[in-house]
Amino acid sequence: MKETPEPKIEFRSFLSNISAGIVSGLTLFLLISLGTYSGPHVFLRNIFFILLVLIGLISLVYFFQYSKQSENNRFKSPKLTVDALIVEGSQVVLIRRINPPFQGMWALPGGFVDYGEKVEQACVREALEETCLEVEIKQLIGVYSDPGRDPRHHSVGVVYLCEKTGGKLKGSDDASEARWFPFDDLPKLAFDHGKILSDVCMLFRVKSCNP
Repeated sequence: MKETPEPKIEFRSFLSNISAGIVSGLTLFLLISLGTYSGPHVFLRNIFFILLVLIGLISLVYFFQYSKQSENNRFKSPKLTVDALIVEGSQVVLIRRINPPFQGMWALPGGFVDYGEKVEQACVREALEETCLEVEIKQLIGVYSDPGRDPRHHSVGVVYLCEKTGGKLKGSDDASEARWFPFDDLPKLAFDHGKILSDVCMLFRVKSCNP
């Protein structure tokens, strides 16, 4: 599944639009006031009045914008992801990432779980999409939920041990390359995948392991 960036609210753009509205409103008001000039006191009073109205409108717009953001954050849930630990002998499959974050770095094949999809199905699908390998899930390795594991957002990763059942290894979809790596000669890994492989080495008592 292709990774797509999340839409962000551009606060600077919001302020720019408000500022432009204020300037336009004041300009229009000054032109009207100059055309119906009734003395300095009335003119200054009108300017003061229109400034109060504009400040009130800005406050209302900001309040509703802030309330909407707070409500979205309140009900925001972590993203659910899966990673496939495809092992054969003393080797593991890694893919080179095309997209940021960690663009160009090696990682376990995996990605986001689609709505209505089981995590097991997502794991098998992501493995096929990124490595062109058909796999069978053997067991659950663990669930990784550190909020800082993905710099984009809070994500929860479910990691499965998988066995190759078919296909020919080749990088595809979000992976520019896919290779077998021995456990004792692993590259620097993206996300928290170094910790995952370290846990795997301890779990299966791999003596020569360099995650």
